[in-house]
Parts: sequence; C-alpha cells; structure tokens
Amino acid sequence: MTIKAEGPLSEREQMETDLIRGLLESYFMIIRKNIQDGVPKSIMHFLVTRAKAAVHNRLVERLYREDIYSELLAESPEVAQRRKSIKDMVTMLRRAREILNEVRDFTMK
Repeated sequence: MTIKAEGPLSEREQMETDLIRGLLESYFMIIRKNIQDGVPKSIMHFLVTRAKAAVHNRLVERLYREDIYSELLAESPEVAQRRKSIKDMVTMLRRAREILNEVRDFTMK
C-alpha cells in the first residue's frame, strides 16, 4: 500500500520522509539479519537436541542389558594385580612392625 502526498512536499517534509524511510529500511535490515542468524542456529539446536537424545537412548539401551552386567562390573587384570601387590605390601609392613616391636620390647627388658 502506498500513500501519495496531495501536493509537492516542502523541503522539511521531504527530509522527514527520507529520514523515516531510512529508519524503516535500517529496522528491516536489522530484523532480516536477526532472522538470517537465528534460523540456522534454531535448526542446528533442534538437530543436535534430537541427535543427542537418540544417542543417549541408544547408549542407555546398550548399557543396561542384563547379559553384560558381569562384564561391566569385572575388575580389570591391572587393577587386580595392583590390589594384590598392595595387599602383600601391607602384610609385609605389618610383619615388619611386629618384628620392630619385638626388638624394642627385647631391648627394654
């Protein structure tokens, strides 16, 4: 829709009209840029959210199968070996403490 002036515009009216036209064009350019920036971000957000949900569901589905509980809860051989060596070390240190206590008690008597 176009509104036409009834007669020739004065210089002031022409300046105001040009100013309003410039402001409207700037406003629409800003809105267009915001929409151009927002649409890809929205699309990616929804794609990533959907993909994340799908991957999460698939991982949970695979993780909570009862037939793999024993495999998931099994202790790795490295950890078992380390635990055994530390347990042996604790036993040796306790024995060494007992020996030192015997020597100390023997020298005090």
